[in-house]
Amino acid sequence: MKREAVRNFIKLGADALDIHFDSGRLTEFNSMRGKQEPFAWLESLSTSTELSNGSTLIDEWDVTIHIARFDAMDSNQELYEAIVDSCDHIARQLIWQYNIILGSSDSLDTSTANRDLYRLTTMGSISREAFIKDHADCMTGIILAFKLTTPDKTDVCP
Repeated sequence: MKREAVRNFIKLGADALDIHFDSGRLTEFNSMRGKQEPFAWLESLSTSTELSNGSTLIDEWDVTIHIARFDAMDSNQELYEAIVDSCDHIARQLIWQYNIILGSSDSLDTSTANRDLYRLTTMGSISREAFIKDHADCMTGIILAFKLTTPDKTDVCP
């Protein structure tokens, strides 16, 4: 799966939940003005590639999504924990949404090429970690991280 296809896959889940989505470096997230909440920010992707069975390349994409809402510097534990809980709920919904996309032949993206690619993709090593009063705009939420494992179907023939 190409880098663009991974970003599009992540965006499909966010769009299905009607949450604001963008991607890039965290410094760009911090400098972005006019954020609307809840916000899902996909950190710039990284991948590792393995050669399987001597002939198939397998990509393992590291996906990290910050799901955030605005907080106040003087918020107390009761207030920021409620924000974390709300963002964790969104993270769990995203996990299920991605699972639906990967497991369904009638996925949200109806193109045959992507359906076939998603069928061969797996999601694992899922974690959710809270962050509190972080980033430039004092945001609180959840960092959803997981790995997408997929065969590299790049046509390298001239």
